[in-house]
Amino acid sequence: MDTETHKIPEGTISGKSRPPRDVRIVAYLFYIGGFAGVLVSILLCSGLTEPDESHRVLLRAVVLANGLTQGVYTLFMGLCYLFIAWGLMRGVRLGWWFAMIYIVYCSAEGVLQFPGYPVAVTIGIVINISLIAWLWFRRELYGIHLAASRPKK
Repeated sequence: MDTETHKIPEGTISGKSRPPRDVRIVAYLFYIGGFAGVLVSILLCSGLTEPDESHRVLLRAVVLANGLTQGVYTLFMGLCYLFIAWGLMRGVRLGWWFAMIYIVYCSAEGVLQFPGYPVAVTIGIVINISLIAWLWFRRELYGIHLAASRPKK
């Protein structure tokens, strides 16, 4: 086996080692959220549960008025959570970027929903800011080197 062609980049999680404990905890929380989202979407799409009110998404541009549309949206969001969890556990750079973009999007959605649900949105935004800070702190593990923080040669 040629070690030069199968070189693992420094700082990333290899397939042979376990990810650090904090990475596993965050990824498991995303897995739980993803599976819960898929379960709720199945309930909404099958008609076993109905939403109480319409829901605005995509920065308040689209209104989800019935259970089927909310179920499809919830399924998509649950699958996003599952992809983020998979990417974080495997040390995939795309997973880190997708998590960062998705959490920023969810924070923007929360800010727009603040007048209707101030306590819940505040808690959600605090959690999202914590996740953004954690992702920023762990960026080297995923091989993310921004221009300002690149090591000098």
